[in-house]
Amino acid sequence: MIIIDVDLNQFLISCQPGAQMTVLHHFKEDFSPKEFFIVESRTSLSVMYLVKSENQVNDKILKISIELDNFDAVADWQEFQLVSTYNTIIPIFGTTETVYGIRSNAKLVEMLKLDMDGIKLLDVVDTPHKMKHIEGWNDGRHLVTWSIDGIVGIYNFHKNNKLLSSFVAGSRHNFGIKKAKCDPRSNFAIALDYSGNLICSKLNVELTQDEHRMIEDEMTHFES
Repeated sequence: MIIIDVDLNQFLISCQPGAQMTVLHHFKEDFSPKEFFIVESRTSLSVMYLVKSENQVNDKILKISIELDNFDAVADWQEFQLVSTYNTIIPIFGTTETVYGIRSNAKLVEMLKLDMDGIKLLDVVDTPHKMKHIEGWNDGRHLVTWSIDGIVGIYNFHKNNKLLSSFVAGSRHNFGIKKAKCDPRSNFAIALDYSGNLICSKLNVELTQDEHRMIEDEMTHFES
């Protein structure tokens, strides 16, 4: 986990059930992150920060990578300059090289590759949202977006982010949706609105036999 105190000391801490917590790394950087998250790949653990720009024109992404077999050394520290200000970045399950990005006051979702030469735009995902303030989530199979307009959109990550389903889950007069997720088998979507209501919606999504087989293999691997 990551802990940031009021003086912007940042602690990367390892914690296992029944074991004492261990500080792996301590940083003190003069930046104020909008958000941060941890992404684990097969070989490394990466901490990504979306950092507010000083000029209010373009934010940046900071990525700190640590080798899983050597927690005593910071493997890599990279800085990526974005072309605009962003509301959020969304990690993609299992990779530290690609993220979704949602610009401030935008209805589109961008797929961005964090390359040694900078940031490359891989794809732009159109959304069904009516208002220019959206958020999102990804589990490696679905991209899910929601907004203050009350609309939830669900997309197939493995089919070029094709829109699987969209529906109105809440009222924009109550500030829309606060959070939304989709189950791995694409059967249900669950949304939480700002009044504290949980809305579960049945999805009418048709999957091929290969997709069903892939999901079952992934679920078996996860449960084991």
